[in-house]
Amino acid sequence: MVRITISYPKSKSTEWKDENGKSVTYIGLRNKVFAHVSLPGCKGISVNCCFYYNGYEGKTYLSALTPITLSAAGKVKIALSLSSDQLKKIIEDRKRFSNGQKIRIHLELSSRHWIENLTKASQHPILFNDKIEFRSIVIYKDSDCKEKLQGGIADSGSTVYVRVSTSNIEIGKIRLDVYKHETSASKEKSSEPSPVYSTSCPVNSTGVYKFSLTLAAPPYKEGTAYKVVVSWLFSSNQSSNGNVNNNTGRQTSKETKRYILKGKEVLFSVKRHIPMPKAEPSKANVNRTEPEKDGCPRCREKWTDMLPRLQKIFKGVSPEKLSIVARIYTQYMKELRMDTCWIKAHFFAQAYKETGGRLDVKEGESFNYYWEIIPTKLSAFRTDEGRNYARKWGRAEKKSTKANAVSKENQIKIANYAYSYKFSKGKKLGNKYPNDGWHFRGRGLIQLTGRSCYTAIEKILHDIGYSCDITSSIEKSDQVGKNFELAVVASMAFFKWKNADMYRLCNGNKNTTGISTIVGMKETNKDTGKSNYEEKQEAFTNRTSVAFIVDNCKWNVKEPPKQTPKQGKWHEPVDNPQITIWTQSGRNEPSNAVFGAKRPNGHYHQGVDLFCTEGSNVYACLDGIVESITDSPKGQGQTIVLKITDKEQINYFRQRRRDYNPTYDGEKNRVKDLMKILIIYILSTII
Repeated sequence: MVRITISYPKSKSTEWKDENGKSVTYIGLRNKVFAHVSLPGCKGISVNCCFYYNGYEGKTYLSALTPITLSAAGKVKIALSLSSDQLKKIIEDRKRFSNGQKIRIHLELSSRHWIENLTKASQHPILFNDKIEFRSIVIYKDSDCKEKLQGGIADSGSTVYVRVSTSNIEIGKIRLDVYKHETSASKEKSSEPSPVYSTSCPVNSTGVYKFSLTLAAPPYKEGTAYKVVVSWLFSSNQSSNGNVNNNTGRQTSKETKRYILKGKEVLFSVKRHIPMPKAEPSKANVNRTEPEKDGCPRCREKWTDMLPRLQKIFKGVSPEKLSIVARIYTQYMKELRMDTCWIKAHFFAQAYKETGGRLDVKEGESFNYYWEIIPTKLSAFRTDEGRNYARKWGRAEKKSTKANAVSKENQIKIANYAYSYKFSKGKKLGNKYPNDGWHFRGRGLIQLTGRSCYTAIEKILHDIGYSCDITSSIEKSDQVGKNFELAVVASMAFFKWKNADMYRLCNGNKNTTGISTIVGMKETNKDTGKSNYEEKQEAFTNRTSVAFIVDNCKWNVKEPPKQTPKQGKWHEPVDNPQITIWTQSGRNEPSNAVFGAKRPNGHYHQGVDLFCTEGSNVYACLDGIVESITDSPKGQGQTIVLKITDKEQINYFRQRRRDYNPTYDGEKNRVKDLMKILIIYILSTII
């Protein structure tokens, strides 16, 4: 038996790519692009091609009909570059359009033979763009620029590579500056910062530049965040096409005049080096990133201990709602590797910004867009067909009101087209069916989007013992935006699905950029002028890192064994008992540091205030049975009463006298350290 494959002639696809085979969306002043055309079943059939654009006077051809030669698979690569005369004509035509219409160049295919969908090649034009701009700036781990720097976290001493893509820059130099990243508060206090490193290179014909950065000290410091800024420099005596963005700044000096076009910027941080623990004879020497079993007591704290921290962060949110968060988070934090103070601070900083500080879950991504905005937000709408659909389905007026809002029916159409499996975005999201765009639109604390995301998170939750169905129907997937408990645990599982090593990305790292890039794209708030990345950083710095006391987190330190007092021996309530002048109204009175025996004035001192930082171990002074645990009526914490029945131990207690050293390291920073200090009050009443 012989199997014969029959293929009829058809036009399958048209894609625009650069000389390196990477997809492009525009053609500039001097660069060359290629139309990659697939015509299966057309081997041996004559096909002609030409390029045209719709000018002021109608269809304007840029080339004559030219025959193309197809490969055995029916594929061909057709080059397009614009001559000086063609550029001049296109720019003049564009100026004549009063509505600012953009010029798009189309590929036209023709043949004397029937080929299915041959005319559809012209429905995928490429945009003409003569704007001088920086297209992208990306940091890679390898010199081939294939592996992106995950989470913006680089190892100390490593070399990273910054790839910069530009358009229509023909003269001058491209400069790269690295600055120490500063928060908004520090920017106000400091003068214009100086770069820690600068370099430049002449402009080339490709518009693509690669800079290497070796992250060693100096100038790079461990645990520090940096900002990379690229700029275009050219002298006043050099000429350009003049079509420069408005962010061009001019610097002058007596010797030269230079113009600077500030480009894009990107953040990264140098990972803090954690010393390797001392190797024991029979144990491997391991650099741990997960919490030590006997380390920080807050990392794996109970939900009741986590609740007051959440109340500090999400003020105004009901205790009932926060209790759900605390319960579900602490229940699954170990299985999902999110069980350190640092990771909690990073996670809730993201949640704070994504929910506006209210923990309101998103029932579903809104597609109530003004029609002209749709192509800028959703790439599938950037073709002629897509723009027609945007005009048809989108809002007619810029300002949104209840009366002109996009109907649910049209929002469904926008979602299904934007995230269709036919386009790159939908393919990336793993969508397979026509309604997947709406079915798996963004929902939850952080917008979980796409079939792949929902399917993977459902499996992850099943694996850790949380049973749910969020994929079988639209009603089931809607639960991610309606069931608050599910929204929280699904958002936690999101990071596991992304293969994000939260221990490495979060522990010891105060820069939130790495997590922000995993959650979503960088966007600027038009009202504040700040990016969502900056607002998440502020939430971490001012709220979550304070509530979870990350500075005192001992996630990588194993605590020494707890001291066990010998029978009948007094044990100090804390390992390093101290009092401070601050608690004595600023006076250093030795009598206040006495406990147990009579004071010089003849009175017994029945109690004394001792200080320790939150998270420290607190011990019973003598053996006994807990009689009661009650909250102080004055709001001063909890009172734990021990019943001591051994008479000998009572004598130890009565005979105890101690002059505590009235010093404390935080004395110099009383207000700053106030929230980090606990008072241990010993009361000498005997039951």
